[in-house]
Amino acid sequence: MVDRSLRPQTRPADLDTAPRAAPAQGHAAARATATVGLADGEPVLLGTFGPDRARGALLRVNRGRTLKVKVGDQVSGGQVVAIGDGTMVLARGGQAQRLNIPG
Repeated sequence: MVDRSLRPQTRPADLDTAPRAAPAQGHAAARATATVGLADGEPVLLGTFGPDRARGALLRVNRGRTLKVKVGDQVSGGQVVAIGDGTMVLARGGQAQRLNIPG
């Protein structure tokens, strides 16, 4: 049980309490949003996750669908052959296509 309320401490004399200017309308959203030109049907790497021995990737594919994939999975007419930190390699038509996280 408390016998009496604690007395609040006073603010330091050198504490800056001047109001800050608010950011311009939409400024934060504009800085947080990357505009990426997406080719029709081409997958876009959104991120990679997991430990090195069991790495996975999150892809955006046609019509805005998202997929979680791992090495060996088939996607967009190719096979996932490697997933690294922020990168993925897709083999299709006898060629390797490296995907990186945009931005």
